[in-house]
Amino acid sequence: GGTEHGFDSMNNWLTALVGGLGLKTGVSEQMKHIIMEVVPPGATLHIAGHSQGGHDGYLLGEEFASTGVYTVASLYAFGSYFP
Repeated sequence: GGTEHGFDSMNNWLTALVGGLGLKTGVSEQMKHIIMEVVPPGATLHIAGHSQGGHDGYLLGEEFASTGVYTVASLYAFGSYFP
């Protein structure tokens, strides 16, 4: 995630606003699909992110932990906000 320029078209002020409302962003959904494609169910995750990426990581960690798909051992969010 992040709010730096040039990441991709989904990384903008609207993404930050949607995330600030506690809703999943397009970026967090992309991250979820990538993780689920390469990390086997039941694995232990350590999630880290900065700014919007930390917020997206928080939302993903919460979802993964509550569904039991993955064990979330740690979450490091730098310069991030939480819903």
